[in-house]
Amino acid sequence: MASLILTGCKSTRSFYEEGVSIELAQYRAKHLSGVHYDLWFSIPEKQEEPLKGKVLIHFKQLKAQHGVNLDFQAGSENIHGVKVNGEISDYTYMNQHLLIPSDKVIPGKNTVEIDFTSSNQALNRSEDFMYTLFVPDRASTAFPCFDQPDMKATFNLTLEIPENWTALSNGPQTGEEISGDRKTMQFAVQRPISTYLFAFTAGEFERITKSEGERTITMLHREEDQDKLNLNVERIFRHHFESLNWLENYTGIPYPYEKFDIAVIPGFQYSGMEHPGAIWYRDERLMLDENAPLMQQLRKASLIAHETAHMWFGNLVTMKWFDDVWLKEVFAGLMADKMIEPQFPEINHQLQFLLSHYPRAFSIDRSKGAHPIKQQLENMNQAGTLYGPIIYNKAPILFRQLEEIMQTENFQAAVQKYLETYAHANADWDDLVRIFDEHSEAGISQWSQSWVYGKGMPVITYELDVSGETKQKMLKLKQLNQEGPDNFPAQLLGASIVYPSGNMNQDIWFDSPEIMVPLPESKRSPLLMVLNGSGMGYGYFPLKNSDKEYLENNYIIEDENLRAAIFLNLHEDFLNGGINRDDYAQLLLSGLKQESNPQLINYLCNNMVIL
Repeated sequence: MASLILTGCKSTRSFYEEGVSIELAQYRAKHLSGVHYDLWFSIPEKQEEPLKGKVLIHFKQLKAQHGVNLDFQAGSENIHGVKVNGEISDYTYMNQHLLIPSDKVIPGKNTVEIDFTSSNQALNRSEDFMYTLFVPDRASTAFPCFDQPDMKATFNLTLEIPENWTALSNGPQTGEEISGDRKTMQFAVQRPISTYLFAFTAGEFERITKSEGERTITMLHREEDQDKLNLNVERIFRHHFESLNWLENYTGIPYPYEKFDIAVIPGFQYSGMEHPGAIWYRDERLMLDENAPLMQQLRKASLIAHETAHMWFGNLVTMKWFDDVWLKEVFAGLMADKMIEPQFPEINHQLQFLLSHYPRAFSIDRSKGAHPIKQQLENMNQAGTLYGPIIYNKAPILFRQLEEIMQTENFQAAVQKYLETYAHANADWDDLVRIFDEHSEAGISQWSQSWVYGKGMPVITYELDVSGETKQKMLKLKQLNQEGPDNFPAQLLGASIVYPSGNMNQDIWFDSPEIMVPLPESKRSPLLMVLNGSGMGYGYFPLKNSDKEYLENNYIIEDENLRAAIFLNLHEDFLNGGINRDDYAQLLLSGLKQESNPQLINYLCNNMVIL
């Protein structure tokens, strides 16, 4: 075994930490390129027997100062032989890394061949099928690799499996042979992808293939209820074909991979996972009963649209480092919302957005655990901690506002430029912000500093004022940022104002500690003022006593989106001590007695439970 001399430099020492440190990732991304994996796995029929494999890693290296540092979490006992450039090589195993000494590699093209046994950590094996799930840093539990998102690579995969099994991977199948009771299947991935997106599944699956025009999709499944299968198959394929067509039109970029297939897997951990060319789904999310409620059908369509959108957002253009995992998720969610809204006209999508995102985002941002959308990440082994309501709920609220600020056509043009510029490569949020700034005069980079890199939510209050001899009534808005007096996040607010003559809405661009806004009916006092009545802004909007008194005696507000905004504000007011428990309970009870919308009834009931 070769020994390593570690320098005193902290960044060099971090090369050998468990996981993948940001220093190691940056060094490898700078000095290594042209990565390709030739992978072979033997999958035994018996679940308790281990997977054995072999990998031939091709890469170019600028210099060999630190040798080659490969990631392999399965342990030194699972490495059975190493060759470098065709010759048996010594190596060191340290802290989940397989280290090739510098005198074994050369500047330019190199190959490393490793025989290994996989750990089961990310293989998800059952009696008669298995599937991989390598997100965010689990590829190195199965095979030695450069396990970071900006080391994209091409793959050749060979699977040796039981003869009665079949398999699916990212790339198209290129060969198949049967010898006795074993089958060998080959796949090729010619477009570069990240290791966390590489995937394969194998087992006793049924295949269904459908075509539309020049596009063909294959689905693997294990559904035994033929009636349920017949009920869902056409819808599943239709949703995928429609999503692909819509995304090609929106992005201006044809589907970027060699093929598009799906596997519907029993007990899959997530609702879906967006591997390029091979999406995994949990079976119960796609195989619905005959009388499935409308909201289940909506979630099914949304899930398919979301995972399909990832082919462009996250797969075609991938984050440089996992601190931008939020970006692929917010894009996929935004695109999914755009796709499914016209498919379900009977659903109030604005109301669904309000009640789905705001309560979950507020639950974190009002707490001591508030954190920025883009968080610091020192090591890939901590990447799993980045997921949560801030990514999935606050970011969509702010991106919807961002599109409104930039205007829809400019936003779409910027997104197309982003995808075209970084196709099959990696980019970070700041790369995208520069493109947004090119397509907008709204100062998106400054907006980003507050909303993407800041945390918490501003407190926004109002007073009514009278200006000048005309007695023009003015709305005086103040905001207080939780992070300090010098950082005021700009945002677009929609104030809803109730007069005796009816409701009026006013859009307000709020970008300073205090602003004055003339009211629409200049000489009349409003009965009720609801900041963020449009559901476009973000923050804590305390209600005045006069507003609460009005609400106690009046519930005849026709706009159910405005009713939702009111109760969202009331709930935050209660949690922040602006309204006592008894008064809040009375308002909830009054609302429940008169409310007819089932989504709002459910929200109000949930809030009653916590009292």
